[in-house]
Amino acid sequence: MAVIGGKPQEREKPNHWTTGNPDPGKWFIGHIAGPAVCVRVHCSKRSRACVKLYKGQLAQCEGCKNTLRLEWVWYLPLYRETDNARVVTLHHRECQETLESIRLHQQVRIGRGPKDTDATWCAPIPNGPRYSGAMSDRQVDADICDWLCVLWKMRDVLKGDEIRRGILPDVSEPQSPAVQLPPLVTLENVEERTAMLPLIKERLGLMPSGEKPNSLEERNDAWAREHANRKPTRNGQH
Repeated sequence: MAVIGGKPQEREKPNHWTTGNPDPGKWFIGHIAGPAVCVRVHCSKRSRACVKLYKGQLAQCEGCKNTLRLEWVWYLPLYRETDNARVVTLHHRECQETLESIRLHQQVRIGRGPKDTDATWCAPIPNGPRYSGAMSDRQVDADICDWLCVLWKMRDVLKGDEIRRGILPDVSEPQSPAVQLPPLVTLENVEERTAMLPLIKERLGLMPSGEKPNSLEERNDAWAREHANRKPTRNGQH
């Protein structure tokens, strides 16, 4: 039976996402809408990205000012199965391996342990049905980096492009001992960023250079070459 009034127009780039972490002891089923975005945040009752890490040491950051601890977190976009809503769940380091392995439209179960302090988990459903929605904007990986700045209420100080780029190394000019600031990025953080940046770019559907690809085939070929170049060559050397 036809629907009276016709079909609503599809939005090319929908930006209406909501947070959707399950309550303690609860879970729901959803489909992957795009890659999880890995962000370095200050942790408190409301996690927010560290402005200094993404804009430079001279930027103002409330989290640094209040000496809040830093942590890597992952924001995962999903299409919730019960109502087809666009929701984003937050995950911690113990989910990293799972979040790196899941792919667009894969069915997963998102849940939390029974305690208020329990973290959110993600479990792929073996042989689960793939997302079958027909909206054109849901056929490609969703990019929630711009929306994250809205979630954090930081649109005036942080942009989605800065989240996509990743954290900056400390390249500030040397200062006199009286005004010298503590190092922005430790060696450990630099190594983490170096290891994660290619993965973040690839999962966001970008080229190795960070540019938007003209086609899916072009992107896949570029990443195939990138991975091949990283493989160690023996050539008689040990």
